Amino acid sequence: LHHFDKTGAYSKTDSFDLGTFYESAFNGICDFKDGYLKLSTMYVNQDTFWIHLTRFDSALDTLHTLKTSYLNQLSTEAISVHYFAPNTIIISGMYMVRAGLRADGYLLALDTSLQVKWEQTYIPTNLNSRGGFVFYDVASVSDGGFIIGGERLTLGASGPWRRKGVLLKVDSLGQEIWREELDGPVGNHRVLVEEINDSSAAFFTTRIDV
Repeated sequence: LHHFDKTGAYSKTDSFDLGTFYESAFNGICDFKDGYLKLSTMYVNQDTFWIHLTRFDSALDTLHTLKTSYLNQLSTEAISVHYFAPNTIIISGMYMVRAGLRADGYLLALDTSLQVKWEQTYIPTNLNSRGGFVFYDVASVSDGGFIIGGERLTLGASGPWRRKGVLLKVDSLGQEIWREELDGPVGNHRVLVEEINDSSAAFFTTRIDV
């Protein structure tokens, strides 16, 4: 973990060892109550992986950890973590259903003691092929709900061959209100939601020329 001040000047580097498990690169970090929340995906093998959330204080001492997966199936990938004051943490990612290679977009809401408030999965309309949704980013809106940025995958025999960006609006309990799939002439994917006000959302997405 590298520390910089707001002018970009480097101050220090901290590192820590989680010990027993194999961990992917950090999936997300955010400020939380005079410290940090750090999100990762813990892997045992290609079919067994789960969310691992760690709360650190400002000195990087561990205060609390959470290991969880959707339906306790050990196949949930964590991608981003966000703290919305005063009492909601949202984790986004993907729940992988190996049978049929289906990817469900995944949202997990926690309170500030890291207790589950709700969790939801989401799939594309009329999904009749391998693939699904992956969620990368979350922004809050004034009605208490959230805008989710993500990607729709269609899997071919050798991996992803079709990608579309997706925006999803949910209420404060994760119930879907609307969705919009983004499909330009050469495709868009990996939507990141950057700003929200009462009437609009701004977002970034990549365009892939194949």
